[in-house]
Amino acid sequence: MARYTPTNPLLRFNLTDWGNAERLVHTHGDNLRYLSPQGRWLRWEGGRWRNSGPERASADGAPVQPGDV
Repeated sequence: MARYTPTNPLLRFNLTDWGNAERLVHTHGDNLRYLSPQGRWLRWEGGRWRNSGPERASADGAPVQPGDV
């Protein structure tokens, strides 16, 4: 039986909520943080963390599905 090895690194993650989280971290992990006590997202903007509303975090995370890349 042949084994398929995906060339796109985002395809190695499962198509589940957990896999979506792994894709988000893989794609934006260094630039996006969630502060759970405050319930808000922060985005690194070249020198400081800036508040990023949920709609901005959603837009930033949009291209993490394998078919979108």
